[in-house]
Amino acid sequence: MKIILPTEQWKRCGNAWAKGFAFNADGSLLSACELAEYVSTSNSGADLFLRLQKLNGLYSVVINSPKLQAAAVDPSRNFPIFFRYIDGEAIVSDAPYVLRQANDKLDERALAYYDSAGAVCEGFTLVEGLRQVKPGCLFSFGTETVAESQFFTMAVRKDEVCALSENEFSDILDRVTQRFIRSLNGRQVVLPLTAGFDSRLIACLLHKADYKDVVCYTIGTDNSREVKVAKTVAEKFGFKHLHIDVTNPLVAPLAVMTEADFANYYRRLGAYGNFLWLYDYFAVRYLKENRLVDADACFAPGHSGDSIAGSHLTKTVVGPNDSPRQLAKNILLYNNEYGYRRELLAETEAWFDHLLKDGYLPYSAFQAYIFQNRQAHQIVNAARVYEHFGYELRMPLWDAELMDAMRRLPFECYVNRSFYNACLQSLFFKPMGVAFDGDGACVSNCVFKRQLFKKKLKHFLPNFILHYMTDLNGADGEYVLMQPLLKELLDNGVYASNTDCLSVNKTIRDWYLMKVKQDVNHI
Repeated sequence: MKIILPTEQWKRCGNAWAKGFAFNADGSLLSACELAEYVSTSNSGADLFLRLQKLNGLYSVVINSPKLQAAAVDPSRNFPIFFRYIDGEAIVSDAPYVLRQANDKLDERALAYYDSAGAVCEGFTLVEGLRQVKPGCLFSFGTETVAESQFFTMAVRKDEVCALSENEFSDILDRVTQRFIRSLNGRQVVLPLTAGFDSRLIACLLHKADYKDVVCYTIGTDNSREVKVAKTVAEKFGFKHLHIDVTNPLVAPLAVMTEADFANYYRRLGAYGNFLWLYDYFAVRYLKENRLVDADACFAPGHSGDSIAGSHLTKTVVGPNDSPRQLAKNILLYNNEYGYRRELLAETEAWFDHLLKDGYLPYSAFQAYIFQNRQAHQIVNAARVYEHFGYELRMPLWDAELMDAMRRLPFECYVNRSFYNACLQSLFFKPMGVAFDGDGACVSNCVFKRQLFKKKLKHFLPNFILHYMTDLNGADGEYVLMQPLLKELLDNGVYASNTDCLSVNKTIRDWYLMKVKQDVNHI
């Protein structure tokens, strides 16, 4: 196996490399160097698998010894690893571009997923023959073959389901906070604070722990609820708050999108398969250029509390005993944002069928699909913007103990995120004075079903109708930021007119795919 790891954050110990950090089963905090040492003595895939199950953090590892050639990424996929076989040998790298070949072509199966969801999944990339290690998986490389083992899943069997009391949930969050703060080593926390529950929870945890060096920032226009709520929360806790309006050309000059750094950004986050965001890039750039946060600060976004709480189960009206076909349709018709690709139905159904035959509960299989695909490839992938600007990332709500406890909850605890929302309100928001009108309002199944019907209908309507049905403006400023991308799509004939612009996200998705096609055709 050949290894190409150009990123300087990778640390080596003997035949092993590691990036990131993790806590071991005994509570020890392992740096990248210590992680490399931790895996370096593994002499079999089975041994390494057991070691990975004990880790709790954000990391990736690679080992290339005479007895074992393997790579693994944590469930968040924050540090993706790519590979391909050339002349029977596996070539592994964290930079997919160095693995390109002159005769490369686009992968039709991956294109279908990208067209449907805005990101690839199941270890593929948009380039045929160029693969990636799946989130929460260990890949062992042989001659022309690769074996995969999943060491973390959100899926559960019936005997694993376990109710959680409010006190037990509180105790878990206390331990999560302790690990979070230990990993900071006294550094400044930068919190992207919104009106939502997840980032507000992190603010509460930091305040409860009396952590002082916290800077909050909120992206949005002056009159947005996001800004008003976030500013109130920050002021309540004595945290510095910064309001960033990316529609202001002084904050986000669109000419920046023609510069080399933006090209490096979209290539890093896109990585031949992932949707990317614009407002995060301009916001973090603004913070860095104006020295508004410490150079060694750690960013701590609130990914993905709503998802472990069951938001996707509720929004797509997943039942406790849905069939593999029903689960697959929920993914392709309702969860995937862009297009219904009928040819993916049988494959997605088979994915669920495999888990259900292995004894996993249907709704938990749906959660497993969401986390291994949508959350890792689209949501957490966006958090790689912080590394692009030289900052470290922390994701307290991806803590392994918290995720394991939440995945075991009975189905009824996920409906309207009832357990999570109630605990946050009673344990933190109300006692700390940061509860607001409209927080966590319950929505009936009838309302969700009407929304799903409209979403299903949109898959089959012509573009010119959809264009006029869609509100393209938003408080986050993405519509303003994506204008140069829209112009480029029009100039290159990808879009025939402005009516092909159906949403900000779809426009960015289509623009990135255009860039990939140009890259593949002009290597």
